[in-house]
Amino acid sequence: MVLEQLAARHARPDCLQIWLAEVHAPQYSDRWQVFLPHHSSQYCAAAVAAMDSSSTAEDEEEALAKRRKKQGGPASLKLLVPATDLRTVQKTQLFKKVDASVWTSAKGDWYPFFVTTRPQKIVIFRGEAHEIHAAFKKLSETLEESNDGNNRTYRFLVPGVTRGLLIGTGGERIRHALDETGARIYISTTPSNEDIVVISGTSQTVTAAAKWLVDTLQEENSESYARLNTNYYPRGSSEPQTELELHIPEEKIGLLLGKGGVTFAFHRKHCFCVMELDTKTQKLKITGHLGDVEIAVRYIMQQLFAEPRTQKVSVEPE
Repeated sequence: MVLEQLAARHARPDCLQIWLAEVHAPQYSDRWQVFLPHHSSQYCAAAVAAMDSSSTAEDEEEALAKRRKKQGGPASLKLLVPATDLRTVQKTQLFKKVDASVWTSAKGDWYPFFVTTRPQKIVIFRGEAHEIHAAFKKLSETLEESNDGNNRTYRFLVPGVTRGLLIGTGGERIRHALDETGARIYISTTPSNEDIVVISGTSQTVTAAAKWLVDTLQEENSESYARLNTNYYPRGSSEPQTELELHIPEEKIGLLLGKGGVTFAFHRKHCFCVMELDTKTQKLKITGHLGDVEIAVRYIMQQLFAEPRTQKVSVEPE
């Protein structure tokens, strides 16, 4: 039953086999929801024409601002956030306190193209550029407080076609950003049509670098960054409750548990699943949303049998 659900979730049987083999499947790359470029003159003209002719100029501007706010606005910032950090932020009600519109990954949905120590969810801010800057600043400050540390690394998703824009001729633009912001910045490729811009540093330097990223993307062609979505799977396919049993080789049980059971507890916490391990039968039962069960299996297999892989393709600070 679980394999049938996974087959439907991955759309094609060969893609299911790819997932089972722990190879990043490129079929996710076309799962997009296209947003109207709300900054366009056609949109503005249509919005104004729809208003009552007796409205004042102020009323027209206010109505247009509300419509753009409802749709999200012209600027965007899309980033990866560890799932447990996202839960912490949501508990503070931060997303209700910012002016930018916010989208986050649905239950069971995860970002499939980057494997790190903790599974990643998507957060998208959309609105005016200054609203995006303020929203990310509050997010970084909240995470800095909750993690009690001075340095953090953030990963932002951008269209692959903007790589040249961000790097600049001979790396000039990204070097200037390094000097101006004080943050570390580099770009990694993914199997999809997005790149990952990795920014690390203090809350202050990361916020400055994120502002540079938003402004640079908007400066050249914000329409190319309007293709935003938190979904990398068929909508709703991640939510069904399911249960899966794995057989763990005897020599791997200690590695799965970790000292004092710390590693096993880590997987349960970060994958949002119920996990029960019977060391006598060597069976691991995983229960939860289908997407959560899938990511749990992926991370457990990654821990037991594989090494993380990453590829840097641009300039790093000296």
